[in-house]
Amino acid sequence: IWLMGGIEMNRMIHRGAAVILIVGSIYHLFSVGYRLLVRRVQMSMLPGLKDVVDAIQTLGYNFGLIKNPPKMGRYTFGEKVEYWAVIWGTVIMILTGFMLWNPIATTRLFPGEFIPAAKAAHGGEALLAVLSIVTWHFYNVHVKSFNKSMFSGSLSHHEMEEEHPLELAALETTQVKPIAPAV
Repeated sequence: IWLMGGIEMNRMIHRGAAVILIVGSIYHLFSVGYRLLVRRVQMSMLPGLKDVVDAIQTLGYNFGLIKNPPKMGRYTFGEKVEYWAVIWGTVIMILTGFMLWNPIATTRLFPGEFIPAAKAAHGGEALLAVLSIVTWHFYNVHVKSFNKSMFSGSLSHHEMEEEHPLELAALETTQVKPIAPAV
């Protein structure tokens, strides 16, 4: 705390980051809404039955029970799980953070017990997010095979064959044209 300028500076940094999270979330919500309602883009990040089957087959493949891994499309089941975990975590962080930032306004609407509950949920979600990023995201995106798409905006042919063979097949047969990522 001392290295970052003391407790008051830490509070300002934390609340500034909260405002950035809220603004980014509102932007994402409007961006998704625009793509869905105006451009009529398919909701490809919604999990479906195929994702459940892919998860079970991946587990079987990882344990050596199935010979070949499942073929996945534009988004794998793991990417969808990670996306929705971020959405859920962000909602929890914003709601509980607002309650902690404004305890008097919160206790006008809810019993006082909501404040310590919000503190526990806020801290627990922050810990869960850090652990998720360090284990799941860091391993899958940076260790297993370094995914450079965040810099280039695209994957190589080999990476597409490995991670998204159904999307690659659709692109090669021109069934799907490349578009900006959508939900």
